[in-house]
Amino acid sequence: MLSSKLKAILGQVLFAVNVFVLFLVVAENRVLIPDWLHVFGRMHPLLLHFPIVIILLALLLVAIPDLLKNKEDSHLYGTDLLLLGTLTAGFTVIAGLLLSHESGYAQEALVWHKWTGLGVFWTASLLYYFLDSQRQLLIKAGSAFLALAVVVSGHLGASITHGDNFITAPLQQDNAVTVSLEEAEVFAHVVYPILENKCVGCHKASKQKGELRMDSPENLLKGGESGPALVPHDLENSLMAQRINLPEENEEHMPPEGKPQLTDGEKAILEAWISSGAIMDKKVLELPDSSSIYSLAVDKFTAAPKSYDFKKVSDETVEELNNFYRKVQPLGLESPALSVSYFGRASFDPESLKDLGPVHQQTVSINLNNMPVGDADLESLAPFANLEKLYLNFASIKGDGLQHLTALENLSLLSLSGNPLDETAVEHLSEMDQLKKLFVWNTNLSGESLEELKAALPGTAVETGTQVSGEVLMLNP
Repeated sequence: MLSSKLKAILGQVLFAVNVFVLFLVVAENRVLIPDWLHVFGRMHPLLLHFPIVIILLALLLVAIPDLLKNKEDSHLYGTDLLLLGTLTAGFTVIAGLLLSHESGYAQEALVWHKWTGLGVFWTASLLYYFLDSQRQLLIKAGSAFLALAVVVSGHLGASITHGDNFITAPLQQDNAVTVSLEEAEVFAHVVYPILENKCVGCHKASKQKGELRMDSPENLLKGGESGPALVPHDLENSLMAQRINLPEENEEHMPPEGKPQLTDGEKAILEAWISSGAIMDKKVLELPDSSSIYSLAVDKFTAAPKSYDFKKVSDETVEELNNFYRKVQPLGLESPALSVSYFGRASFDPESLKDLGPVHQQTVSINLNNMPVGDADLESLAPFANLEKLYLNFASIKGDGLQHLTALENLSLLSLSGNPLDETAVEHLSEMDQLKKLFVWNTNLSGESLEELKAALPGTAVETGTQVSGEVLMLNP
């Protein structure tokens, strides 16, 4: 219990704090805050917990006199606690007002938190001064309003610091919508959940530390005060990759020390995603099996890997097929299925496709992008009975050789973008109704031919890209 003399002194201090708070509110940005006061402002998160507990406890004693056996004790202890809680709330408000002068916080969220915090302090001050008025109805109404203001202000502060809906986030995560591997998108379902859990809390619309937002692809590429957060295909010069790999005690390490840290798996996904070009708008299964993000993305989903009825070839056989221009690798640790990728256009020999004879049955994906493959060379692909994905972008295919692919019953994805296709291609592609995805961007096919192809393959998603008009448009200033 506080002595009468101490209560009188604290009451005068409370009045002085009210005057200073009012000065800060009225002066707003017109007052120059010295550096030592900024240090006090940064203590706001440390100070705020104490008055919340004290004020709520005081309100219980004040609003419910029967809580203790002696009503006079309840009123006396409640008054003392309310004085202490209001006084510490005043110092917390001062620290918060000083902290609000620093950048990194969105104004709308900050304004609501500031005024609800001021409402808590001023309502508590008035309630303390009117406690001895014996107006029980006024006291109970004021206590109820003050309790509500404390909860609302605390919630808004938590949202600014930890992210929107911080309190209810665990319930929302339990009800999160899951997608199948077939529908999963690289950014939305593999990359963004990591950013949302570990980064967005400090880099979003309502709180932009370093003037950086990470809640959308556009904001990531735009970056903050230090530049873009990432540079596609350039891991070394991507700030995101640099910061997540700094020692945790380094002040530039992200996430900051004390926040939930990225796991090794999450770091690997972010780094592979940047190295693969920071893909924003593709599904996981549209990626080449050889891309660094593909296997990591597939592992994110709990769906059982596809089973195959063919036998696994020996590791020695796979190793013998690997060289400086060809990469043969299994789709998974226990999977018998293989993917094959070719590199180096100048070193490519179409005859090397025949070297894959020992793995005809096991090969389910072949990547021949940017290789000088012609129509005649496609005959070498006919024996791959279990082939599911075939990438032939920017090759030299016109169309006649596509007849060798029509019998591949398991082929579900065929990519022919950048090839000089002719009407013969339309004829043979129209027979391939087993396809689920067909990419024919920049292939010289006319609009009529593309429409004919779509009509012949109603069950196939035919991706034709954007048709750009040749009209020259004048830009305004």
